[in-house]
Formats: sequence, structure tokens, C-alpha cells
Amino acid sequence: MKAYATKVDLRTEISFLSIEVDEKLDRLDEKNRGYRDQILTGIDKVVKELQDMREENAASTLHFERTDEKLKEHDIRIKTLEHAKN
Repeated sequence: MKAYATKVDLRTEISFLSIEVDEKLDRLDEKNRGYRDQILTGIDKVVKELQDMREENAASTLHFERTDEKLKEHDIRIKTLEHAKN
């Protein structure tokens, strides 16, 4: 007759396997933490660049609006001078 594992044997084996799986999961979690940190660091750089671009765009828009306003003022002055000359 073959020897079969007892409940105690099975529980012991399951306990060892559980510990081994937990250790592997812990190592995997540490590895993933490193990757996550690298990804977040990369995203931080992209977000910073995007923020800088938005600020630069806002400044350019304001500069354009001021230039456009000055151009309109100059256009009015030129038309006034041309009209006075005639």
C-alpha cells in the first residue's frame, strides 16, 4: 500500500508554500515600487514641461493682446492724421 500524505503533512506543505509565495510577492512588490517611482519621476518632468508651456503660452497671448491693442491705437492715430491732412 502506498503511503499517503496526512492532513498534518498537507498543512505543513501548504504552510511552506504560503510562506514562499508571500516572500516572492514581497520581492515583486519591491521591484514594482522601483518601477512606479521611475514612472512617477518621468511623469513629473512631463507635467513640469507642460506647465511651463502653458505659462509661456499665457504670457505670449497677453503680449499679443497688448501688441494688437497698440496696433489699433496707431491705426486710429494714422487715420486721424491722414484725415486732418486732407
